[in-house]
Amino acid sequence: MRALFAILAALFLGCGTAQLAERPEALVDGTFPPPLPRQQRPGKDGKCRPPPWGGAVIAKNGACWTELDATEAQCKEAARENPYHVWHEGKCWYFLPGDNRKPEPTSSVQGFPPEDL
Repeated sequence: MRALFAILAALFLGCGTAQLAERPEALVDGTFPPPLPRQQRPGKDGKCRPPPWGGAVIAKNGACWTELDATEAQCKEAARENPYHVWHEGKCWYFLPGDNRKPEPTSSVQGFPPEDL
């Protein structure tokens, strides 16, 4: 009976029930794919925040991209597996992660300090 459950679980998990994320098709050099949901977007001034590790950033196709230290061959090889590596104007660019939501307060000063102190 245990073997039957194991086989059914394997069939259930392996028969296409998991959805794969859509990837953009192969891109022409210098073409930036559409932004990812968790990719940093340019601010109201049209500029991107620099990443904490430093480096150049650009805003292209409505999203922010950071420069990678890679040769053209390395960048194009990486782009075969991950289309978010883009060779553009002699540099390799990769999406800049970031969250564009406004931070929500996690605490409040209301009622502080307590009146009974």
